[in-house]
Amino acid sequence: MWISPEFKIYLMKEFERLKDEEHRQQGWDIKRNLVKINYRIYTDAMKENLIPTEITPHQMNQIYAVESVIMLTK
Repeated sequence: MWISPEFKIYLMKEFERLKDEEHRQQGWDIKRNLVKINYRIYTDAMKENLIPTEITPHQMNQIYAVESVIMLTK
């Protein structure tokens, strides 16, 4: 079947755009899954190495929150 050259170019560009969008979404999912997998390892490391034993639970929660923000921004 014959299609116009303009339409063919439009289809090719749209296909490339959709593939690029899919690639960006997959990259985000991969990063999200890595954070999810490493969360337990990270919190255990914080507990063992960063949090003093003589603090209150509220102070401990603040340290976890601050360190988590630091981790997510790297």
